[in-house]
Amino acid sequence: MESADKSGEANKRVVREFLKHMSAMNAPEMAKWITDDFTIVHTPASVLHGTYSAAEMPALAEKITATLPNGIQLHITDMFAERDAVIVQATGTATSASGKPYNNTYLLLFKVRDGRVVSMTEYLDSILVNEVFAAA
Repeated sequence: MESADKSGEANKRVVREFLKHMSAMNAPEMAKWITDDFTIVHTPASVLHGTYSAAEMPALAEKITATLPNGIQLHITDMFAERDAVIVQATGTATSASGKPYNNTYLLLFKVRDGRVVSMTEYLDSILVNEVFAAA
């Protein structure tokens, strides 16, 4: 049990580091925390929906930064880890390039392997995403 607790805490640290750089849309730093086979899934019903690979991360970050030039200030409200899974509940605040507020709520499911993020599935308010990103 103790080793499972330690791996869960270690995986939480990995996810916190990744989220710190994701919040700032710093693709080179994000790349240090992901595996070569990394995928990020944006759930359907939003203009960002789809599955993106590690190689596609810089383009995705550029697309998001074009709409949210100062990134998203992410505030973790809860974090749970078991085995290779980390679940994060968070809120994010940002302002779009057009001045529209972008304040979303997230549930993020991470898989971690060997100290790096293998995958992230993002659940969020897709209506807000569509309003802000479609207007950009």
